[in-house]
Amino acid sequence: MTINGGAQNGIAQVNEVERTHLLTEATLSYVKDINTFNRINAVAGVTYENVLDRNFRSETSGFPDDAFMTNNLGAGDPTLANVNSYKGENTLLSYLGRVIYSLYDKYMITASYRIDGSSRFGEENKYGYFPSVALGWRLSDELFIPDLFSQLKLRASWGITGNQDIGNYNSIMTLTPGTVWLGDQAQPIVSPARKPNPDLKWEETTQWNVGIDYGFLNNRIQGSIDYYIKDTKDLLLDLPLPVSSGYASILTNLGGMKNSGFEFSVNARIVSRTDLSWRATFNISTQKNEVTDIGGLPSISMGWAKLTGNTTITRVGDPLNSYYGFNVIGFFESQEQINESAQPDADLGFPIIEDVNQDEAITPEDRVILGSQFADFGYGFGSILTYKNFTLDLFIQGENGADLLNVNTVQGMYPANFRRNRFAPLILDQWKPDNTDAAWPTAVNPYRYESYKVNNLVIEDASYLRLKTVTLSYLFSNIKLNMLESIRIYAKGQNVFTITDYSGYNPETNMFGSGATSRLDWNAYPVARVWMIGLDVTF
Repeated sequence: MTINGGAQNGIAQVNEVERTHLLTEATLSYVKDINTFNRINAVAGVTYENVLDRNFRSETSGFPDDAFMTNNLGAGDPTLANVNSYKGENTLLSYLGRVIYSLYDKYMITASYRIDGSSRFGEENKYGYFPSVALGWRLSDELFIPDLFSQLKLRASWGITGNQDIGNYNSIMTLTPGTVWLGDQAQPIVSPARKPNPDLKWEETTQWNVGIDYGFLNNRIQGSIDYYIKDTKDLLLDLPLPVSSGYASILTNLGGMKNSGFEFSVNARIVSRTDLSWRATFNISTQKNEVTDIGGLPSISMGWAKLTGNTTITRVGDPLNSYYGFNVIGFFESQEQINESAQPDADLGFPIIEDVNQDEAITPEDRVILGSQFADFGYGFGSILTYKNFTLDLFIQGENGADLLNVNTVQGMYPANFRRNRFAPLILDQWKPDNTDAAWPTAVNPYRYESYKVNNLVIEDASYLRLKTVTLSYLFSNIKLNMLESIRIYAKGQNVFTITDYSGYNPETNMFGSGATSRLDWNAYPVARVWMIGLDVTF
């Protein structure tokens, strides 16, 4: 029996969750060889997608006996019953068309157009229109290209894509139940759950791309080089609202941003012999993120972590949701140093905050951009080495230049109460008169400097290199048994090791999910290191 269950004479809860995903696609294809050198391939179609979610939950407590379990919720105290249900639905209707024209099998043009209608947007803005065009030129078929190239193709493309990933019903008014007290009587009410935005529309990204596919030595070495620019407008962002409005924010289309960078990949058959082979792949990509427009506003400050306040800022010319706070340049070591500073009320061991505007006072105007969630570049390396029947397969990945706000450290430096657990380094390496080279400020009376809690001490470099997977296997291929073709035994490791200076459990983590526009580490679960031994049998 749990503590809560024992205190309430049993708690019983029943949940029912239902999800229905309906997808219908109807396409028509047309292929025509005009002559020996010209070909047309066309596709037109319609798709319909509907996602329906239902949830029902019933809970009560105060049972006379625990024998009922969840089979008779009516046996509980009716005054303690709690019933909830939910229904969410969204629909996507799309019309699409594509035409591919090729000449001599070395010149190619592809044009496509699609119209997408989403139930998530305002009544007048449900449909988005997304054209694209791509050109290809197989240079390796031209006489002026050296025989050194076994493959060489030049590519260029332009297109527009849309984003509707905002959840349901943000464009309309929805209601939520509540309770108010009139005298000594509780009365049920409903109130607006959000501030609606009937003008919500598709977020659009226009992308330009130029690339080359290459191959050398009869394609023993091949890969690609690309340069891209992604220009996004009508960003779907939560815009903060004044407290007097009664709402924290409103989802709106606001401003734009640009991403650009290079992508390079190479695949090589380094060794190719009867008993020995080695294939390797390597890729690296760069990304520069820049906000180009925020609707004329000077900046937008956001904060999502409890007890932390605003943690990011968005403004033109900087990366989206850049970490924003105070710059700690040291710890106070003498009273004379305190008297001459912009923090005359500080104590020994308190963090020294940089007085950016030189007004001899530490105010919110002294905050600066402390880092970006976007990596300068990411990379991956894969290798498959085979010797006779043994195979060693591994994959390494990494990122460099990304920063991450460690809210666990924030909560450790400035605990909400004295019972709050803290990471050991914050206590063991705190500033003391006999430890002035400490990594962390004094833990004595931290509430007196907690207004500076978002600072460069808690925003860390999240660069890393990780051995993602490694597998060693042996193949028994010459088995003389009926129907049995081969047996493969293997040992595999996942997340074998990570090289990083980040103090948290996982430099890749994000409490908001991988697709979110802001990154925080708060109570993230560590990445599990997994070891497996397996057997594959082929009949």
